[in-house]
Amino acid sequence: RGYWKRPDLTEERFVTHPDTGERLYRSGDMGYMDADGLLHIAGRKDFQIKINGERIEAGEVEAALNGHAEIQDSLVTAAPGPAGRPRLVGYVRLATPVDARSGVVPIDGVELTENGARVQFKLERHAIRDDLRDQPSVPLASAGPLAAYAARSTRFTTRQFSDRRLSSDDVGRLLGALTPYVTAGQAFPKYAYGSAGGLYPVQTYVQIRGNVDGIADGFYYFHPFDQRLYHVADSAATPEMTHAGSNAATVGQASVMLYLVSREGAMRPMYGALTRDFCLLEAGYMSQLLMAWATPLGLGLCALGIVHAPGLPDVLRLGPDQEILHTFACGPLPLDQPDDAIATPPVSADRLARIRQHVAQRVPAHMVPSTLIVVETWPRNAAGKLDRRRLPVATEDDAPTPAFDLEPPRPSRPASAPPVATGPTDSFDEAVCAVFREVLGLARFGPDDRYRDAGADSLALVRVHRRLRDATGRDVPLRALFEAETARALHRMIDQEGA
Repeated sequence: RGYWKRPDLTEERFVTHPDTGERLYRSGDMGYMDADGLLHIAGRKDFQIKINGERIEAGEVEAALNGHAEIQDSLVTAAPGPAGRPRLVGYVRLATPVDARSGVVPIDGVELTENGARVQFKLERHAIRDDLRDQPSVPLASAGPLAAYAARSTRFTTRQFSDRRLSSDDVGRLLGALTPYVTAGQAFPKYAYGSAGGLYPVQTYVQIRGNVDGIADGFYYFHPFDQRLYHVADSAATPEMTHAGSNAATVGQASVMLYLVSREGAMRPMYGALTRDFCLLEAGYMSQLLMAWATPLGLGLCALGIVHAPGLPDVLRLGPDQEILHTFACGPLPLDQPDDAIATPPVSADRLARIRQHVAQRVPAHMVPSTLIVVETWPRNAAGKLDRRRLPVATEDDAPTPAFDLEPPRPSRPASAPPVATGPTDSFDEAVCAVFREVLGLARFGPDDRYRDAGADSLALVRVHRRLRDATGRDVPLRALFEAETARALHRMIDQEGA
């Protein structure tokens, strides 16, 4: 008859056929009729989703996801699942907790308060290592005018590098992003990134790990004014390093490592206890600039954070006031790497299951995404609009096993009722799972997997039902098969009903 209390939507979706007078519904499906009179469905003209015969309003599911405290925003869509059957996939960005601070904060340890002394301190450039100028050095190519940066900037992260050899010019152009420039009438040089007080206490050290023509393997200090790499240590001095998770494989492919190192003595007299915080901010500015600058040069960067390498400060000849703040692996971009690859940070299955449980409490079971994929950012096209085609592809391994029960609680049985099995037997569950694997064409299907998530529609459930008696030796009501969500829940349901 129409949408409940929505006359506007009813008028939009329900129309009258001009010839027959029949009332028709605009489903939003697109299709065409071939010469034989067969109707072919070719998709939808909106983002409404239809999975296993059920219509799903993506906006309603997204609203449920966004209501979770850990979710910043989300996108829900249909994607091919196992055996090519559609499944509901939710892409989410996790919220970043913000520690809001206000009021006047006293700063301890500030030594330089008089303006003239602060200017003199800046002129002395304490973060620049001039003590290495008597060491062997490698001249590097200039990066060119910084004005070109704005026209070609694009941030990019990659964990895979090609085996193409780099040159010293490649390294020089990358580090050129950190080179200061001086304009007429200015006493202090300018950089393409900010620094508290214009002090620039964060230094850059470079490790050449092979595959770079014109620069010997080893450790170097990058002198931003000289545009040179000054030798600090040979590659033989490389300390033992431990990298977390998949970072080890990324480092193994890298030709160059970059280490951003603070020198607090170059800032502490002016900023005291806030010095380390400002150094961290500056390292962040430098990181963003390097990642944007590298892409047009055909170079890829992967941020590794802090590497566990206790001997590295000694290899780099760092002083007691210095700290390695951030690390990058660098190498040539693979030729088949898509533009602006979307990072998918690892998130525990338990955390994803809790988010799905939150959604399950707010929408019907068929509207709960079977897969959640966490992304760091949304892919955008040249116009700045969301580009759904470049979302990470959901694989069979992305579907988490739900750690919650979607069944409504059943009333307790009277004390006089005959005892019921407290749990399913392995043989029945395995027999049911084997039938689902056969019918759905799956390599894996377990007793706690939701068979609708695996792509089972009404027709598939009927086919499963026909095989269950021979496979289990029990009569399984078709109604129970439709009501249950998993093989284990089905077993529990038919045991309670005495089938």
